[in-house]
Amino acid sequence: MQIIEVQVQDDFLKRLARTKPFVALCELVWNACDADATKIDIDIRRNLISGIDSIEITDNGLGIVRNERHEFSQLGNSWKAFAGRTRRKQRFLHGRNGQGRFKAFALGSKVSWETQFSEAENNKVKRYEIFGSYDTPKRFEITELADAPTNETGTTVRINNIFDEASRFCDKISLTDFASEFALYLKNYPDISMRVDGHPIKLDEIISNSARYPLGPFTTHAGGSVSGQVDVIEWKQPMARSIYLCDDEGVTRAERTADVRAPGFDFTAYLRSDTIEQLVKENVVDLEMSAELNLLIENTRSVLTEHFRKREQDVTASLIEQWKKEKIYPYSNDATSGADDTKRKAFNVVAVSVHQSVKGFEKTDSTTKALSFELIKEAIDTGPRALRRILDQVVKLPKNKIELFDRLLDKTDLVSIIDFLREVYKTLSLPWCSRTSHRRYKKYLRSRIHVTLFVQG
Repeated sequence: MQIIEVQVQDDFLKRLARTKPFVALCELVWNACDADATKIDIDIRRNLISGIDSIEITDNGLGIVRNERHEFSQLGNSWKAFAGRTRRKQRFLHGRNGQGRFKAFALGSKVSWETQFSEAENNKVKRYEIFGSYDTPKRFEITELADAPTNETGTTVRINNIFDEASRFCDKISLTDFASEFALYLKNYPDISMRVDGHPIKLDEIISNSARYPLGPFTTHAGGSVSGQVDVIEWKQPMARSIYLCDDEGVTRAERTADVRAPGFDFTAYLRSDTIEQLVKENVVDLEMSAELNLLIENTRSVLTEHFRKREQDVTASLIEQWKKEKIYPYSNDATSGADDTKRKAFNVVAVSVHQSVKGFEKTDSTTKALSFELIKEAIDTGPRALRRILDQVVKLPKNKIELFDRLLDKTDLVSIIDFLREVYKTLSLPWCSRTSHRRYKKYLRSRIHVTLFVQG
């Protein structure tokens, strides 16, 4: 048994270990990607009473080579910082500083690495284990080299004595979280298969739409230039909205909130730029002090706003076309007057909201949908109060939307709502819209807030 010690202070390593469980797991998965793995499994081992016994990350990568100076013996000065790309498959590297392995101690107090690698001089596959403890993060025990039982290389990271926060995370571990983190990387390197607690990440089954947009170039206040591109992935299932900050190759470096209104859409945006890679090298990508990065993020949000404005139009048009084919759309001819057009627009807004918000409505039979739509149409013709009763008692629109819609109707009539709706959509995303004092909008300010909440949900 060999003992190695990292030449760094304990408190620094423990600070590395004080990270969120999801971030820690992702770091270990990224290590597997950097080792050229094509199979990566994240497994939660549970005991007979459903407690978490251990967390395992298994890959078929190149393994951890054992040299005279073991890579676990140093922090920083990693081969990754100088290589740029992986050893065999020439993928873009995520790691830089050799810090990721210490984040395993955010999950549990005991960590082991069971690894098999191929010796460079004779291609023989050898195996050994590494043991570490949260209590002594500088100290690792390494077993003697032995012949591997198979010719396959790879590493299994096993975490025991799971901490409470990590245990709570594992109880609700979500495949979609990992899909969001690694989607762009998996699209770039489709030879990688990844499973989370036995469930494979199949992007084609969970992505509903994707798009890519150029970003910039933009001129900074200092006279420099920044540019990049934005990849937008829309999901078929609920997903936290985020903007991932990525290098040119799509490797995630940091995350920001999306702060974009996109009713009915679950999405992740990936901002790719060499500016981000440079900020990573300077260790400031997680800070809010980079004017270049803030400029890129601001324009990314503008791109997203325009993307989802068009997507909402597309979705509405597609739904209406579908309803027409099913012969359940209650309007058969073009509008003959401005009032008819206004009422039809009102119907479209309400019907699309019902389609998106009422659980099970999409799968309802055509006869029931047709009846619901006809009642909504007649209620719009009759007046706001009739519409309220239909949405509440017949269609069963969620209470929160009905209450917001009700408060809105207290302030203005239905025709004014529809006339104003387009103005709301145009202004929702502008930086000044929430604090505008333009006299055109003053008298509608309270109504606009209600419309915003009703449409956004």
